[in-house]
Amino acid sequence: MAQDFQAHPLQPFVWPERGVVLIPAWNEEGALPGFLAEVRLALPALTVVVINDGSADRTAAVARLAGVHVLDLPCNLGVGGAVQAGFQFAIHHGFDYALRLDADGQHPPADLAMLARGLGLTLLAITDHDTTDGVAPAREAARGNPI
Repeated sequence: MAQDFQAHPLQPFVWPERGVVLIPAWNEEGALPGFLAEVRLALPALTVVVINDGSADRTAAVARLAGVHVLDLPCNLGVGGAVQAGFQFAIHHGFDYALRLDADGQHPPADLAMLARGLGLTLLAITDHDTTDGVAPAREAARGNPI
């Protein structure tokens, strides 16, 4: 079921607890320290998970040094596989919702609150509904159908 979280436009946006930030990363050793600092500043109450997508560099080590959780994939699955692994992690650990950001910084974490307010924020709750592709609940909610 989708959950609505509203914020007044002039008040600071407060993300509901039990959320996780999923960051798929492939060879992002250089970008991660600064980016993870931005994520922590913008989303201090949320759990952060870097999905290390078979990186050949020190991506996993850098993420661990930053104090975030690391999900190590045994080989490079590509962004789709890494995101799916992240969603499975979120479901398995009982998170209510997930935010997905790219490790290269193309999604500025500081902009998320502005985006949330501008959209009148509707967060999709993570569900474990029985689906064949694992994406159907989010797709149906985006269409305005209950999940």
